[in-house]
Formats: sequence, structure tokens, C-alpha cells
Amino acid sequence: MNGKSISEANDPDLRNIDAALKRAAVRAREIAKQSGTKLVVNRGGKTVLIDPDDLPNSSNEASK
Repeated sequence: MNGKSISEANDPDLRNIDAALKRAAVRAREIAKQSGTKLVVNRGGKTVLIDPDDLPNSSNEASK
């Protein structure tokens, strides 16, 4: 690693990775709610299943 922040990367795809991951997370929550499927996440090194009923209702809440 060169110590630079990802936001300073030469590759434009790499510079935008944070926004892309946030969009993907929001979309995953939406799909989980629509399909009634539990969302699989990693919290503190442990795999956790989140019931779709426990997910936030709006995209704004989900992106926090």
C-alpha cells in the first residue's frame, strides 16, 4: 500500500468505490424486504442474519 486515501487513487472506479458499496447495500436491503429474505451481514467478525422486518423502511435510513 502507498498510504494514499482511496479518494486520491488514479483509477476513477477505485475513487468511487465507497459510493458504489453504499448503493449496493441499500439495494440489498430493498431486495431482502421485497423478497422476505434475511440479509446476511458481518458484525464484529461474526456472520449475522437480519430479518427483513427489522430493516429500515427508507433508503435514507438504510444508507446511514
